[in-house]
Amino acid sequence: MSAVADKYKELQDLGCEVFSVSVDSHFVHKMWNDHELTKMVDGGVPFHMLSDQAGNIGRAYGVWDEAQGIELRGRFIIDPDGVIQAMETLTPPAMGGDVDLAEAKRRIGDRVCLVGGWDQFHFFQGCTPEQTRAEVRRCFEAAGAGGGFILSPSDHFFDADPELIMAFADEARRCTYY
Repeated sequence: MSAVADKYKELQDLGCEVFSVSVDSHFVHKMWNDHELTKMVDGGVPFHMLSDQAGNIGRAYGVWDEAQGIELRGRFIIDPDGVIQAMETLTPPAMGGDVDLAEAKRRIGDRVCLVGGWDQFHFFQGCTPEQTRAEVRRCFEAAGAGGGFILSPSDHFFDADPELIMAFADEARRCTYY
């Protein structure tokens, strides 16, 4: 959110509006903005933080997790006609969600580019390089056909094993799906 906040003026100059949405109440949003986000962004985030405690927005955009009662992390670029032009919502299980890459690819086809889908908590630590390579291949087999897929961790990976990062990068270079 801080990266978007830093670019907010430029986005507004392009005619864009930015909102963040979560299941947290507006009271939680205010506390988070005042006590955490202000450490990253001078004055806090300049855009509206919306509360979706019932999950209606999350359901509409396919990021609501019924079992946990939460919205998965996601970013959407929606044009003035309400059409999603780009989205990023791939969140591995350890981050609070689960994604079936093949199902995501089937549902959105070639309309947008999928970014993410990598579970760094299970394949950047505590496994073998071959297990990491196999997971890279699985991701590309599920979502790489026809292009439109960027394999990427969804968050930081400070505790990652460098050997596994090398296996990830090397295997990703070998995967070609067009």
